[in-house]
Amino acid sequence: MLVEHTFVPSLADELSIKVGETLRMLEEYEDEWCLVERLGSRSNERGVVPRFCLKERPRGQHKRGASSTGTSSVRSGKSQQ
Repeated sequence: MLVEHTFVPSLADELSIKVGETLRMLEEYEDEWCLVERLGSRSNERGVVPRFCLKERPRGQHKRGASSTGTSSVRSGKSQQ
């Protein structure tokens, strides 16, 4: 996932993110928040961020002959809240 909007946390379980960073989404919750892990971080920083701050990272967009109408992945993980 790519960070599209900066987010400044207000609670201990939230993660500070900046535009352009790359994250791995670990879980997506029904309340439009996501548990993410910062990629490239030695300390495996994890926290929750609002879903609207993230966008899918394009895959294979530079391959010749690749269809732009490929299937998109849908996350079905739900919160146990």
